[in-house]
Amino acid sequence: MSIIKWFNKPKWKSKDADVRARAVSSDSSPELTAQLLNISQNDQSAKVRVAAVRRLGDYTSIVKIAENDLDKNVKSTAYKILQDWFSNSDTQQQLAVIQQITAAKTIELVAKTAKGKQLRAYCIEKISKQGLLGDLLVNEKDKDLRQLIVAKIDKPATLKRIVKLIKNKDKITFKAIVAKLEGDGDIVKITQQKCLDLCEQMEKLIHNPSLFSKDDVKAINTKWQELSRDNDVSEFTQRFEGAYRTASLTFDPQQRKEFLNQQRQQKIKAKIIELKASLADIKDATWEQIQTQISKYSGFDLSYANDEQKDEFQEYLDTLKALRDTQSKKQDLPEKLLAVADKLDAALKHKYNQPNQITQFRKMWDTQAREANKNNAFGTLKTRFDKAMLKLADKVESSATLRNEAAKNAVAGIEKVQNLIADGQLADAKIAINKIAENKKIAGFHQLIQQHKFEFDAVWNELKELRQWQTWSNDKVRIRIIAELKDLVGTGTHPDALLKKMKESNQQWKDMEDHEKLEGDRYGIRNQELYSQFREVQQALFEPAQQFFEKRSEIWSKELENFETGIQALHEVDLVATTDQDLAKMVRGAVKKLRSLDKIPPKNRGKCAAKIRAGITRIDAHLRESYDVSSRRKQKLIEQAQDLVELEDLDSAIEQAKALQQEWKNAGTVQQSQERKLWKTFRKANDAVFNRIKVQRDQAQAESQELMDRASILITECEGAVKTAKSAHAIHSLIEKFKDDWHGLKVENKGLQNKANRLIDTGEQKVLSLANSETINALKNAQKFANICQDLELAKINQQKAQEKWDKLKPLSDKKLAAKLHQRFSAADATNNDFIETASNILIAGEYLTGIASPDGYKEQRLAYQVEELSKRMQGEASLSATNKARQLLSNWFVLSGADADFLKTNDKRIKKVIKELFELLKQ
Repeated sequence: MSIIKWFNKPKWKSKDADVRARAVSSDSSPELTAQLLNISQNDQSAKVRVAAVRRLGDYTSIVKIAENDLDKNVKSTAYKILQDWFSNSDTQQQLAVIQQITAAKTIELVAKTAKGKQLRAYCIEKISKQGLLGDLLVNEKDKDLRQLIVAKIDKPATLKRIVKLIKNKDKITFKAIVAKLEGDGDIVKITQQKCLDLCEQMEKLIHNPSLFSKDDVKAINTKWQELSRDNDVSEFTQRFEGAYRTASLTFDPQQRKEFLNQQRQQKIKAKIIELKASLADIKDATWEQIQTQISKYSGFDLSYANDEQKDEFQEYLDTLKALRDTQSKKQDLPEKLLAVADKLDAALKHKYNQPNQITQFRKMWDTQAREANKNNAFGTLKTRFDKAMLKLADKVESSATLRNEAAKNAVAGIEKVQNLIADGQLADAKIAINKIAENKKIAGFHQLIQQHKFEFDAVWNELKELRQWQTWSNDKVRIRIIAELKDLVGTGTHPDALLKKMKESNQQWKDMEDHEKLEGDRYGIRNQELYSQFREVQQALFEPAQQFFEKRSEIWSKELENFETGIQALHEVDLVATTDQDLAKMVRGAVKKLRSLDKIPPKNRGKCAAKIRAGITRIDAHLRESYDVSSRRKQKLIEQAQDLVELEDLDSAIEQAKALQQEWKNAGTVQQSQERKLWKTFRKANDAVFNRIKVQRDQAQAESQELMDRASILITECEGAVKTAKSAHAIHSLIEKFKDDWHGLKVENKGLQNKANRLIDTGEQKVLSLANSETINALKNAQKFANICQDLELAKINQQKAQEKWDKLKPLSDKKLAAKLHQRFSAADATNNDFIETASNILIAGEYLTGIASPDGYKEQRLAYQVEELSKRMQGEASLSATNKARQLLSNWFVLSGADADFLKTNDKRIKKVIKELFELLKQ
């Protein structure tokens, strides 16, 4: 291989498995496409083979890889590709491909999710698991395949499990399953056993009422109703209904009361009908026959009859008595004597009788019998009276034990009542004293009762006093309640708070009245004066708030109409004609309605919520199939997102994750509860991918922060060094080193770059400033050497004195200038014929440079200099800067030897001025 080809080798041929895998996933070159099959079968790395399999389009080859590859990930990827292909398309090739697959899991999944009917039928034929076949039957849409599955299911338990699930989906399949079960004779036995169990459970409730409740009755009845809808339960219907009726009466006092009242009403109605019928048959009857009928109906218990029934019964009875009275007048019998007989008949109908009644009735009879004629009718009536008296005597004698027991119980109850009164239990004390009164009534004029008459009166007075104290105490509370409500009048309290306070006050008031009202009270116990005040202050509070409640009621009514319209739409929407998307949208809207029930009246919230949930259930039941499809799609997207976590090419993983998020929006709708769970799982998988970016970003940020910290430290250290440096050379070295270090860091932060640039500019300016200062100091020091040379040349000092001054001066750093000055010092005795001309040229150049006017005698010479300088500039010759020129002129003046005393004396001020201005120029 040539070196050029080696450098251009494609990445999918790299030795690094990760590089090959990324290249196989993303490279689209024809050469790679042609090698995908070979790579998917022969590459040493499982990662590379997985990437190649994902790009293969030949499903026959994918089947071979799925069946033959030894790596689990490669096999799983290949099977997953095949499963997706079977689920999303229907081609003739699929049947040939599925026949090559031996993996039971894939065949089972294809049987459930494949799009093609023939493909599902082939897979169903391969499956023998009874439970799985049952699940397939429930979810299968095609009726022919359902029949195929039913034929393959032989296990009765599986058939029993799915028979209810399939009933509302496919009646034909349902009948086939039932026939199959009945063929075994098993379903009938099961139904009979269930009926028997429910009957026995209901009867057990009746026999053990203390262990169960009304809810148990409802639960068993619900099971019976469910069983009776789908099965023939006629054999056990009578038994169960009888047990259910008895259990309902046992556990429901209200229902029991209603049943007893119904029985009493039926008895009263039957008695009235019987009495009415007897009137038609007794018109021609004898007096004895009529009296017999009157005795039969007198004393009938009408305590549970309504006013209309009482009036009707009494009217018929009075008619009967009128007929008897007519006959009595014929028989010459007194009416009062007949009344005594009627009273005796009525007394015999009582539950118990007192001994003194015998004497009373005998005395009444004897009194009225004195005035009666002793005829046959009187003899007949007397005979009936005597028989009745015998019955009364027997009844009194038979109830003697009952009276004795009642007297003992009445006396025994005294202590109990006293204890209850001492404990302040008024209600229980009143019940107990009512029981004493009942026993006293039964006992009648009993000796034991008479012996304890004082105790009975004392305990009654104690109860009376305690009730008076309770009333006084409660009245204090009532007065406080009224005062609290009065304090709220005109305070601007929110109407809801007022309403709540009034409801609490009403409840407290009612509770106190309930506590004060005891069993057996015949008269009301309400304090009308306080109650009137209570109602007045409530009215004063409510009237200002009434407008608020009316307005809110109006708003609630409108919202309620909207709710009812929405609920009606939920229940009336055509599930077949409406799209699944619109139905799902209705469900989401209904869920929002459930969350905003506070917008409608409280009394309607429960009913509306129940109707909304029923509507949601109705739509959800229809959408269940659509939900299942969408759920599978979203589950597939979740699996794909989870696979991206292991993808090494992060950029590719991110792009695919974004694409999956877009697909999620179009994957369909599932139930709200399931949607949240699926989205949470999907989001978690995507976050795992995007978190890789965050990790990289954090890492890069950390590296960037470290670099910025290093840059900040570098700037800070350099700033400190520049501030402490005293020489221009040192500062220049620091700035140059800082530049090299800064460029090595490659900082991109603009703030730090600006700060570094400012540091460099400041340093360079300080270098220039220090350099000028050093130059000026050096030239001034050179001026001192030049002054010594000038004084020596003008013989102002001798050689020895000059040498002493020379040695005291600081040596010059400029070696060339020092050498020239030393040469002038050594040749101080020599003359210089060109001094005046050279000195004049230096002075003119200095005056021209500093802008000083030259003396009149030198104007022509200055003009010539100016022309010469302008000519040089026009010719493009390089010229020195003003500072360098000034430095040069000063150096030339200081090294100029052979000083002329007359010239110096004549031009002394001129010389000083030029030198001063040149130094000033250097300072700029």
